[in-house]
Amino acid sequence: MHVELFVEDPSTETAVGIILRRLLVGAPASSATWRVQSLHDKPQMLRKLLAIFRALARGHYADRIVVVIDGDSDDCRELKRQILENAITANLIASNERTAESRLRIRIAMTELESWFIGDPAAVRSAYPRVTAGDMKITAKDSVDTLPNAWEWLEHRLIRRGYYITRMPKVEVARMISEHLDLSAEANASHSFRLFLRTLRETYELD
Repeated sequence: MHVELFVEDPSTETAVGIILRRLLVGAPASSATWRVQSLHDKPQMLRKLLAIFRALARGHYADRIVVVIDGDSDDCRELKRQILENAITANLIASNERTAESRLRIRIAMTELESWFIGDPAAVRSAYPRVTAGDMKITAKDSVDTLPNAWEWLEHRLIRRGYYITRMPKVEVARMISEHLDLSAEANASHSFRLFLRTLRETYELD
């Protein structure tokens, strides 16, 4: 099983690569392969996907294609529709084909990659021990997946605890926290992370 994953930025590329490596540890290299490609940012990603889908439609080297993109403040249904239209235009999937039955999966991180990290406070605290349990609490009106500006929320706590001075290096933070994420089925408070993890488990037929 070979999976091509397309993500919007280097921090997501780092996180997804680590998650896959950890999830598939011990699996034979010939039966569980993948490639994660960053398309640099969301606007570039949306512009490039049509050409990428056309190339994938002409060649059949990928058993499964996964697109991981931040929801940000966009209408997630419209964002998914736009990506699906590109896939249909490129003849990657048929217009009447349900994505659940196709080799394309679209997974939206709501609202940002950092929501996945905030959904696992223990992973954040393992990577950054000076962060407290109190630091990681969110207000009752917010859920992890709807927390606005999740990366700024996390950045503020890491700066306050003295890990960084002015800016949070997103790739480094992704690498640090992803090594500690709990990859059991329902551990993370982020529904979008659990759905992404479920996609990987189903793809590779993991228990």
